[in-house]
Amino acid sequence: MNDRIPIVIGVTGHRNIPAEYTAALYEKARAFLDGLRRRYPHTEIIVLSALAIGADTICARAALDSGCTLIAPLPMGKKAYRTDFLAGDEAVFERLCGAAKYCFAVTSETAAAPRSSYYRESGKYIKEHSHLLLALWDGDGREVRDGGTSDIVRMAARGDPAEQAVPLRESEKIPVFHIVTPKAGKPLPDEPLSAFFIPAGGAAQPCDTFPAVGFFEDAEQFNTDVIANKALIRGGAKASLAACLNGETLPGPPERFGDLPGVFAAADVLANICRRKRNGAVRNLSLIALFLVFFFLVYAEASVYLSLALYALLLIPAFLIHRGSKKGKWHERYMLYRTLAETLRVQLYLRIAGDENRVRIAEWRRERALDFVQGAVLPFLIPPFHAEGGPEIAERCWVEGQLRYHLRSKQGKGRSHLTHESAARFLMFAAIVFCAAALFYEGLFPREMEEVLANLSFIPISPAAMLTLSDLFKLALGLLFAGAAFLSNYYGKLSLPEQIANDEKM
Repeated sequence: MNDRIPIVIGVTGHRNIPAEYTAALYEKARAFLDGLRRRYPHTEIIVLSALAIGADTICARAALDSGCTLIAPLPMGKKAYRTDFLAGDEAVFERLCGAAKYCFAVTSETAAAPRSSYYRESGKYIKEHSHLLLALWDGDGREVRDGGTSDIVRMAARGDPAEQAVPLRESEKIPVFHIVTPKAGKPLPDEPLSAFFIPAGGAAQPCDTFPAVGFFEDAEQFNTDVIANKALIRGGAKASLAACLNGETLPGPPERFGDLPGVFAAADVLANICRRKRNGAVRNLSLIALFLVFFFLVYAEASVYLSLALYALLLIPAFLIHRGSKKGKWHERYMLYRTLAETLRVQLYLRIAGDENRVRIAEWRRERALDFVQGAVLPFLIPPFHAEGGPEIAERCWVEGQLRYHLRSKQGKGRSHLTHESAARFLMFAAIVFCAAALFYEGLFPREMEEVLANLSFIPISPAAMLTLSDLFKLALGLLFAGAAFLSNYYGKLSLPEQIANDEKM
């Protein structure tokens, strides 16, 4: 079971390509896919191709030769689809079908449906399940034929005109890598074989080198983190999946769920790793801050040189921890991987229940990180599956399991919050008692308060730097108030009250 997120490249293009351009287009497509594999070495590249003769076949061969995974969403069943192929092309089609990881029909044939509708549904399926569209297209958008290349490219940029009653969500627009491709029977386009990049919903721009795509970069980072933490993920994935399923087993054969359980478990473990590192950094910085207050007070009140030196030394680990936390982006990555894990968890529950719907994040939350989470779900909806029941299992996992989890979480966090609040109250009470004592003695016995405590002379300081009783009160008060601030600051950053409230809402 794979635990990494793939990048999915959909293919669309002309079928009637002049023979003299076939080899050059193959090299262009191959170079594009090879470039992706070099740039994202830890990420599987999946190519969706309907295997029609022409652009689909060219890109399918390039995908296999470059080491990508080929998946073939066909417009119709293989028997009906074969009638589109000449005798010499049929063997190529069969060979590519056999080499594909999955080969399936997107729609079922009906006598009433025009043949063009099948190609349109196939192209639409490819667009809706891809992170980027590779278009071998002449660029002429004036004549748009249902299911044709211009139609599919238009869907990528603006959506399906047949569904404009529901405006296309920004997150549903995908970028297009356009290789200018001649079409037999039409005038030769300007700059044939040149490449253009069309950002999601944007304007075409010449493309000498493939630009960075946010989802691609984020998927590679996630997969790099998976590899770097392989041992921890291997040890924690089973427990994560067991907790997700609430003791149930996945219904049906493993291929029904594909890599979805593995990637969910990896995201869940990574989120916990990042959370521990974030909390550890906050805890250590807060403890260092507490010691810095202590050494500062000793130096301020008794001019102890050693305390100044220790203060300076503590700044080094504080700087390193802060720098490491900032570079590691532990909080940002925790939030991203936790959101990813929870989204994949719900997608897994839907699949267990036999529901093919895709989990969608609210469109008003337009952030690159959430676009990554939304895109990460796409590969796990390929291929389509037939519902095999399982809503009762989904209910036990999702409703009962999540209810039990949030009840336990609320109780545990409640106990922790009570402990922290009690400790903070004790420190504040002790500080008040010390403050009252200092006021009492300073007012009634000022001379005694200024007496030098010679019995503390074991500290390597000069007689002029001896601590007085007044100094001790100041040190105690400073430390008590610093300790109270430490508890409030540290556990406030952990947001226990907010987490308890979230558990209560859930």
